[in-house]
Amino acid sequence: MSPAAAGPGRRLPGMRAALALYLVIVTAGLGAAGAQALWSFNSAVSAGVTAGAWAPNPVTGTVTCTRQDGGPITDRYADITVRWTATDAVSYTVTAVRKGSASVTISTTSTTSSATLRINRATLFDSQEYTATITATANGLQAAPRTFSLEMGTFLGIPTVGCS
Repeated sequence: MSPAAAGPGRRLPGMRAALALYLVIVTAGLGAAGAQALWSFNSAVSAGVTAGAWAPNPVTGTVTCTRQDGGPITDRYADITVRWTATDAVSYTVTAVRKGSASVTISTTSTTSSATLRINRATLFDSQEYTATITATANGLQAAPRTFSLEMGTFLGIPTVGCS
């Protein structure tokens, strides 16, 4: 039998609880409109996904440098190995630009978190200072470059190198 056909002596299950809840909501201050809204709430949700290329995270943290002078004293170069913490990049470009009037740019690309730059060796009391950058690349997009100073020198025949 349908609820509409129920007579005055018939009870509908849950009707007393629904009426009590309705009256509590009305007396709590929401009013009849608020109580009705609780019974008939409708909503629509939509979401969108955009597919595309992403730029990698930039290189952060400490950059370290080590120096290995090349061969005999007649070889005028030093290999500077630069190491950093890896990111989600596919490759990294390390570039060093020498400060001063004799500007020299050295650049190399690596797929790991280290790269070696071949730099002219400093002479007996010489020091060379470079502004260096590490740029992470993925999907043809580049992250913001990580800039640091690279210093190489020789004092009384003792080679030095530093990154900061």
